[in-house]
Amino acid sequence: FKRHLNDDDVTGSVKSEKRTVLEDDSDEEEDFFLREPSGPRFGPRNDEIQHVQNQVIERGERLDELQDKSESLSDSATVFSNRSEQLRRQMWWSAYKITAVLALVAAILLLVAIILIVVKYRT
Repeated sequence: FKRHLNDDDVTGSVKSEKRTVLEDDSDEEEDFFLREPSGPRFGPRNDEIQHVQNQVIERGERLDELQDKSESLSDSATVFSNRSEQLRRQMWWSAYKITAVLALVAAILLLVAIILIVVKYRT
């Protein structure tokens, strides 16, 4: 006589055996391994892990934004430096032109004065 076991028989047998072991022997150390994991001894819960993962993702996004802002600031500083150098050159040329015009006017006035003095003493 052979008996064929199906899944329900095996599952029922395992459940009843587990129940028997848990009821007959109340050793906490064995219960720890036979029962489903629960409580704080197994670390943070799933929602806490999800919260930490979300915080890490948000931190990464903030770091990316900071990196973008830093690159933008660096580009702006380079543009500012280039434009300030151009403006410095323009101002130097303006000051040079003003100095040259004033020197030319002074030279012309001096030349006119010399010519008038020479003409006055010649006659």
